[in-house]
Amino acid sequence: QGAGGPSNTYAAHLLRYITKHFPNTPHVLYNAAVPGTTSPYMSACLDQHLASDADLVFVEYSLNDRSWTSRDYRDPERRAFERLLRKLLDMPNKPAVV
Repeated sequence: QGAGGPSNTYAAHLLRYITKHFPNTPHVLYNAAVPGTTSPYMSACLDQHLASDADLVFVEYSLNDRSWTSRDYRDPERRAFERLLRKLLDMPNKPAVV
């Protein structure tokens, strides 16, 4: 929920920004973040956390995924992150993925 409470989270700030700059469209925020998880987890459980009709998805795992010191693309964590992105891009609603 964030140190400043629910109205001070990154997701809340983002929703205020989107609403301010796109006022003629209704917006619904669904925060599918699961604290302390990694991209391999979300790659495996995406359909249980994210609505299939999402229009915009932000992906951020820089804190919880271990740092990628190797450039080996066979690394299981790198493969899971790529699999997560491919699953998002392949969703029926074709959301924008950031």
